[in-house]
Amino acid sequence: MNDPLSILKGLVTKDTSTPNGANAALDQLATQLLERGLNVARYEFLRKSDSEGVKIKSIYVSESSDYKPKVLIIGHIDTVSKSDDWTRPPLVFTQEKTKEGDRAYGLGIYDMKAGLATMIHAAQTIKNRNVAYLIVTDEESGGFYGAGKIVKELSHLPDFVISPEPSNFKIEVLQKGFLNFKLHFAGRSAHSARPWQGINALEVMNDFIMSVKQDKIFERKNKWCFSTTFAQTVSECQNKRENQLPDKCASVVNIRYISETPPAEIRRVLSSHAKAIRNKYRIILEGETYAPKILIRQFGRSPHGTLVDCREDHPYVTLLSNLLARRDIAPELSASEGTSDVRFFADQGIQGICFGPPGSGNHRPDEYIILNGFKKYVEVFQDFVGSIK
Repeated sequence: MNDPLSILKGLVTKDTSTPNGANAALDQLATQLLERGLNVARYEFLRKSDSEGVKIKSIYVSESSDYKPKVLIIGHIDTVSKSDDWTRPPLVFTQEKTKEGDRAYGLGIYDMKAGLATMIHAAQTIKNRNVAYLIVTDEESGGFYGAGKIVKELSHLPDFVISPEPSNFKIEVLQKGFLNFKLHFAGRSAHSARPWQGINALEVMNDFIMSVKQDKIFERKNKWCFSTTFAQTVSECQNKRENQLPDKCASVVNIRYISETPPAEIRRVLSSHAKAIRNKYRIILEGETYAPKILIRQFGRSPHGTLVDCREDHPYVTLLSNLLARRDIAPELSASEGTSDVRFFADQGIQGICFGPPGSGNHRPDEYIILNGFKKYVEVFQDFVGSIK
C-alpha cells in the first residue's frame, strides 16, 4: 500500500475522532513505517483533562535518529467528530463525478488525511536525511500535548516547518495569532427600583465590551485585508433575582490578532478602557465613593496562540513556488484567520507555512478533495521533499 491514494483510502476508513481511535491508527502507522526501515520515535503525554488517563501519542519519523533535518513536515491523524448531517458514509472513501472533476468524500479527508497520506507516501518513497515528519493525534483539540510538547522535547529544531493543512494549493504564509482573556467585573448590588444606589456589573461588562470593540486598533488591516478581531464567547452571571442589580459577572473574550496589533498593545488597550469604564461608573453614595472593579486575566497554555508570519521571500517558499509553476500551477501566497500546529514552532522563532491539496468542507459534513488536484499535489509535494538539500 505505497501509492498515496491507497494510503488515503485506508486512513479514511479509520475513525480517528477520539483519542483512542487516533492512537490506535497511529500505532498501526508507526509499525508500517518501522517495517519500511524508517526511524520512528514515539511520544506519549497524559492530557490532564482526561479523567480516564488517555495518553496523547505522536511519532517523529526520520531516516536516522542521529541526523539533524532541515525541514520538518507536521501532520495530524485526528479528525473532528462525526455529525448526523453527513449525506454520505463518513468512514467510507466515496468517489463521485462532478463538473470540476472527481471528488472523494470522507471524514477528515480534506483536514487532513489527504495531506497526511502525501506525507506518508513521501516518507516511504524518498530517502532524504534533511527531512523529518511529525504526526500527532491532538491537533483538532488544540495540539498542546502533541506538537506543543514535542517542540520542547526535540534535541534539534528544524530550520523550517510545513504542514499539509487544507489550503487549495495556496502557500499559506500567515496565520493569525490568538489571545484569550477572562474578564471579571464587580459592581455594587442594589434594589432594581433604586438603580442609582448601585453599580450594575452587567451594564459595566456590556459597556466595556462595546467600548473595546470600537477602539481604532481593530480598524488596522494588513496586506491581506485582515484585521484583529474581538469576540465575546462566554458570559457568566450568578444573579437569579429579577429585582436586584447583579454585583458580579464575568466574560471570556477571544482575540485573533495580526502583526500590526501586537499582544502588548492589545493588553494596553484593554487596560485603558477598563480605567475609563471604572471612572464612568463611579458613584458617590452617602459621602462614600464607589467604583466598579475590572480584573483582566489572560489565560491559556504556553506556547499558546503565537502568530505565524513567514517571510514571503523565504528560500523554501520560493522553492515551492517554482515547483508549482513547473507543474503549470500558478503559485499564490495566502493568509488564514485560523491556526495550526505550525504556531508552536513559530513560538520558537522558526519560519513555517501550510500547503495543502484542493478540496472543501473541513469541519463540515460531506468534506471532500478533488482527486485530479490531489494527484498534482502529490507530485509537487514529492518534488519539494526531493529538493531539500
